[in-house]
Amino acid sequence: MRFLRSLPLLFLVLVLCCSGCMSVSLKPYYTPENQIPVPDELVGLWRLEKLQGKTQKTNLLQLQIAKNGETKVTQFPEKEGEETIHRSTFYTQCFRVNGELYADCMIRSLKTLPAAEALTMIPGHLLVKLSVSGETLRAVYPLNLPKLAEDGKLPIGLTRILPETTPGKAEAIWVFTAPGSVWEETLKTMSPQIFPDDSRASCEFRRVLIQ
Repeated sequence: MRFLRSLPLLFLVLVLCCSGCMSVSLKPYYTPENQIPVPDELVGLWRLEKLQGKTQKTNLLQLQIAKNGETKVTQFPEKEGEETIHRSTFYTQCFRVNGELYADCMIRSLKTLPAAEALTMIPGHLLVKLSVSGETLRAVYPLNLPKLAEDGKLPIGLTRILPETTPGKAEAIWVFTAPGSVWEETLKTMSPQIFPDDSRASCEFRRVLIQ
């Protein structure tokens, strides 16, 4: 799992760098009843402004969200003179639970990232909680999900496969197998515990262009 830490593009977007453990689901987090089209307020071009509460360099990373759910991410070189531009594409399905907006993200492609193609082999859905306030988009990763799973505090119906870890390492991938209906009930009652109000679990984007 060491290579995961060298993929800033993916983790900047999905805030996976906030935790030593990564959570994915083999089934969608949403149901046919709670899925919705991408809200108009999400559509457009965004640039990363804050990651884990820290202000980022202007235009270091851009997020482009289309109405059809295609989400393109571009990371520009951090240092002047570097030419490598990292790009990735996700498919985003939005859904609402108790009026709160969530995104089910699936990796479509990761280009020019060392060892990144291995991640496309994980048939997993990634969960993010979203909110838009004015020209700011805030994305929160379920930072506490692995800990809640370890402590046995998640509903019994939220089935998962026990994670495997690299010897001597704490990182693990928690693979959940519960259907969207179970996630819906879980988010209704446990969203504050799963998504903490903690800058370590969030990043903020500033709108660049409305499409």
